[in-house]
Amino acid sequence: MDLEGNVRGCAILGPMGFNQLFFLIGPILGASALAQAPLRLYVEGPKDAIYLGQTCPLNVVLEGPRNLLRTGLSQLFPQRVEIPLDWSIPWLESSFGEEISRVAQSDTSATVVLNGKLTGLTFEEIIGGSGGELLRLSLPMRWTPDRTGAMTFPPVAISYSLKPGATDNALGLGNSPGPSKRLEAQLDPITVIAIPDTGRDPAWNGALGHFTMSLAAALPEPLAAGEEVVLEVLVRGEGNPGSAPRWGSNQRARFRVLEEELTSDGALWRYGLTTRGPGMLMVPPLVLHLFDPAQGQFSRVELPGQQVRVMGPVAGPRDVPDGPSPSRTLLFVAIGLPLGLVIFLLLFRTIFKGRV
Repeated sequence: MDLEGNVRGCAILGPMGFNQLFFLIGPILGASALAQAPLRLYVEGPKDAIYLGQTCPLNVVLEGPRNLLRTGLSQLFPQRVEIPLDWSIPWLESSFGEEISRVAQSDTSATVVLNGKLTGLTFEEIIGGSGGELLRLSLPMRWTPDRTGAMTFPPVAISYSLKPGATDNALGLGNSPGPSKRLEAQLDPITVIAIPDTGRDPAWNGALGHFTMSLAAALPEPLAAGEEVVLEVLVRGEGNPGSAPRWGSNQRARFRVLEEELTSDGALWRYGLTTRGPGMLMVPPLVLHLFDPAQGQFSRVELPGQQVRVMGPVAGPRDVPDGPSPSRTLLFVAIGLPLGLVIFLLLFRTIFKGRV
């Protein structure tokens, strides 16, 4: 009888009989679960040499019986995933945001402690095996070398434990995890070589891979001289887009880099364009120099230049002097008239005395 049949047989017992039977057969069921087709852990990496700065994908693959993994790992209690510190982990940053307990670090590796089950990951494919159907669970990672030579890494490891005899219909049988297990996988050394100098343009900003460039929105026309216009350049492709290249300037147009933002498939670069003087303006092309690791040589992609019309600066309304306000007029009358009368009387008195 299989494990599920054993569980259904236990379901017809009374509460006391069930508990007593669990303590008797629990270790046996745990041993049978551990004796199933074993879980296997291995790492997939590049077979050929890679270039300095070239990001390469790495896959940590957990392979095991379908009835063990497909149930959402209900029989598997993952506890720790140990990875080299240099590797970046997309699934850790997205799928596991709420399931990470802590991340401990040593000199060479980081230990990710998980809360509960490994949920949110995609089961890659089902393959046939002598002991039944096997399932692959792939944990994608990335690594970017910062020096040349043969790179070796500490082993990747997953620590886990099994629920003894647990299935979807177990009615709580074996809710506590069983003995702890640990799987290790070693990645073969990766050879990193330097990028050649042949064909390298002085304006190369570290872009490696395949990319296209386009404007997020067309240039507004006409442009107003002296005002800064923000242009967004979308870079899409595969690889490392590098830093934003300089956009050629001339006497009537000046470009400056405002912001660089990495995206899932490239980058978004924001430039500020300031024009001088009215007339037709030739916006120069934007050139991105690339190194293609597959071909082992440099290439370039270009955002074509274009002509735009520039208008003179918009004149604001002329400043009109403010007229006297009613309050100021009244104040002038209240003070000026008496003062003028006093001055007039004084002058009149002086003139009258002089005649007498």
